[in-house]
Amino acid sequence: MDQRYRQALERAGVTRLGELSMPLVSTLGMSVHFLASRPNWQCYQDERGEFDAGFLGGQLFESIIEEMSRHALAFHERVLAMGVRVLVVLPPQRVPEFSDPRVFIPAQTVLIRRLRELGVEWVDVREAANGEDGWQHPRFCEIDDPLHGNLAFGDLVVDALLDQLPKQRSA
Repeated sequence: MDQRYRQALERAGVTRLGELSMPLVSTLGMSVHFLASRPNWQCYQDERGEFDAGFLGGQLFESIIEEMSRHALAFHERVLAMGVRVLVVLPPQRVPEFSDPRVFIPAQTVLIRRLRELGVEWVDVREAANGEDGWQHPRFCEIDDPLHGNLAFGDLVVDALLDQLPKQRSA
C-alpha cells in the first residue's frame, strides 16, 4: 500500500500529500456496504430482525458509524488541514447479499454529514445512476458483480468530477 501511495505522489510530482496543487479524489471510507454488513447489526435487532423505531436515525447508530469510520474521517480531516481540496466519490448504490439495505442509506447519510462538516466536497452521481427505487439502475451495474458499477457508471463519475474540478474550494 505504501508503495502505491508513493507512486501516486511521484506521478503528481510531489513527495508529500500536503504538497499537492490539485484536489485529492478519494473513496476512502466510502465502502458503505462494509459498514452495513449484517453481522455488525444483528445485536441491535429484536428476535424478528427488526430495529427499534428510530435506531437507524439515532445517536447510538451515528456514534457506531463514526467509530467504524474514524480512521477515514481522520485521514480526510488531516488532508484538509494541509490545505488540499478533497473530493469524495459516493459509492455505487448497491447492497450485496451480506449487507443490510436498511443500514446502507442511514450509514451513508452519517458519513456524508460528517465529511461535509469537515469541508469535503462530493462527487455524487446518484440522481443520474439510480433507478426509481433509489438503488443503482442495472444499466450502471457491473454484470455478475453485486457491488461495483460498470464503465458507464465510471463515465458518470468522471464527467461529474470534471464538472467540479474548475470550481473554487467550497466555503
